Amino acid sequence: MASSDEWFGPVQAEVGPDGAVWIADWYNFIIQHNVFVPAQSPAEFIIPFKEQPHGPGNAFSSPMRDLSHGRVYRVIYKNGKKNTALKLSKENLPGLVAALENDNMFWRMTAQRLLVESGKLSVVPDLYKIINNPKVDEIGLNSPAVHALWTLHGLGVLDGSNAEALQIVNKALSHPAAGVRKAAASVLPKNEQSFGSLQQLMKDPNLNTRLAAFVALIELPASEKIGEAVYQAALDEQNAKDGWLSKALLAAAITHEKGFLAAAEKQSLKSTFSEKIVSALQKEVYLLGRRNTMQFPPDVTGKEITIKASVTKAKDKPLQGFIAGQGGKDGGYALYIQNGKLIMDVKQHGVVSQAATSEPLPEKFDVVAALFKTGKISIKIDGKQVAEGKAHMLFAAPLSGSVRSGEDVEGEDKIGSYEGKFGFAGNFQKLTLELNRPDNSKPEITEEKPAKPKAASSGNATVIELKVVPEMLQFNKKLIQVKAGQKVVINLENPDGMQHNFLLIKPGSLQKVGKAADEMLSDPKASEKQYVPQIAEVLFSTKLVNSGETVTLEFTVPTTPGDYPYVCTFPGHWRGMNGILRVTK
Repeated sequence: MASSDEWFGPVQAEVGPDGAVWIADWYNFIIQHNVFVPAQSPAEFIIPFKEQPHGPGNAFSSPMRDLSHGRVYRVIYKNGKKNTALKLSKENLPGLVAALENDNMFWRMTAQRLLVESGKLSVVPDLYKIINNPKVDEIGLNSPAVHALWTLHGLGVLDGSNAEALQIVNKALSHPAAGVRKAAASVLPKNEQSFGSLQQLMKDPNLNTRLAAFVALIELPASEKIGEAVYQAALDEQNAKDGWLSKALLAAAITHEKGFLAAAEKQSLKSTFSEKIVSALQKEVYLLGRRNTMQFPPDVTGKEITIKASVTKAKDKPLQGFIAGQGGKDGGYALYIQNGKLIMDVKQHGVVSQAATSEPLPEKFDVVAALFKTGKISIKIDGKQVAEGKAHMLFAAPLSGSVRSGEDVEGEDKIGSYEGKFGFAGNFQKLTLELNRPDNSKPEITEEKPAKPKAASSGNATVIELKVVPEMLQFNKKLIQVKAGQKVVINLENPDGMQHNFLLIKPGSLQKVGKAADEMLSDPKASEKQYVPQIAEVLFSTKLVNSGETVTLEFTVPTTPGDYPYVCTFPGHWRGMNGILRVTK
């Protein structure tokens, strides 16, 4: 649906109880959230005033924004049959069961909800009949059976105690309709006994159903038998090539790690994908930004912890602040610089163990800080051991706090003895967190081979601090001047409420890159590609930077002088959110 009326703003569409499609239209003169930006749309050309106050959620507050009205469209099929509205009630259980077989999902969902809310188990035999019906419609669906399965689940019948209900669900795992098999996999009890039922779906020809089986395995208790089956599934090339199936198998391998690794060790059959999972289980590597927080923190139980980074002193400030850490008041670890010392803290059982340097820190250096299986805390600078400490052991349980970099949290969950968030003053790049499950059959290696000579350090690079201007769709710098062939590090900070990225592109290519960015809106995988067009005009780019995060981009400036545009290609941003990197000899 489209309209030439610029106030038109459809925001939701659903099939209603009458079978028509109902569309909610925001219909407003001011649809945008943010204020008008001079570089893009000068306010005086659009609205009869310049004042642009901010309201709730930092939205542009204006009397011309209609907060009371909208439009609703009802779209009907002229040759369609007239539908009579049903009158459903929790007191009329036969009517609710019959409505589960209605051809309109509105009524099926309503009936399912009312049956679950009623809590009446007398309908269970009728649900069995619907589930046992093997018929499918002209497009291979049996929607009533799907709703009946989820109704059983909602009524609490599938907790593992009802043998007849489990028998019905197990039979549904072989239903001709893939959607029914998928629902059956999802509603099975989350216990070890369900694995025998799910195993048949791990090779289901319908990949959505197969995915449901893999996801269900993730929620089952850790089992060596399941781990072995997941390993076998990882050998299937079809699973390895599918983005969703491969991710689900990785998650299942993490849950059933012991069995997966045992199968990998004893079986001669291997694949590139299975070896990748083995590597990921034995050594997890997380790339951390200049200032961000991991949404889902990793489990450090029984794992060695290593933090690596390249650190550079700012020109006008001493090195100081939080680099990276995880945990809270009940335990955790952190790497930070305080009073000229590089420190790694490990908090366990209410006791803080520490390794701290004693010599002055270089202005540029690479650091490797680690907690080993013996409890040894180690700090190395440029490959040289500079500090050691001794903790009790590796962590014996997951940590409650998140992984964060660039600044700690405030209050009792901060790791070190410093004030506030202790934001980092200076620059660090290539920050990684590595978690390694040690091989307890081998002794710890205490002596290492001499480090190989390193290439020139990125610490020689010119560091440019670039920032998104909140609510303006602008970078805070429109012109950056650099020398040809120079090493550059750009720290992009995003205090805005939206995601942004940074692309450096070839001279004169802004329109072409912008057009390619617009065309990505039809690509279902655009967000996975970070909204970066895959064309030769893009020289360097960052990932999407979330609100409150900072990302680092390191590159060597092109040797050809000229004006190289930089731009954000998040949908709709490129026309105004750009600048020039001027390269001179």
